[in-house]
Amino acid sequence: MFHKEGFQIILITFVLVAAISIGAEYAFTNLCSQKGTQVVAIGIVVLVWQFLRTPKRDTPIDAALVYAPVDGKV
Repeated sequence: MFHKEGFQIILITFVLVAAISIGAEYAFTNLCSQKGTQVVAIGIVVLVWQFLRTPKRDTPIDAALVYAPVDGKV
């Protein structure tokens, strides 16, 4: 799922990417330019989705462990 404050950012990004993708159909006559612009725009949406996701974490309970509020290595 996504972070609850991120839904507005996701919605705005999705609307902008939809407008860019539709606009690329009319702005460019070259098919490669149209599709390239659309792929980059979709890539931006995917990056925003990945940034705002909240992954499922299983935290073991152990007094000998140190917990950090980040993903990856610390």
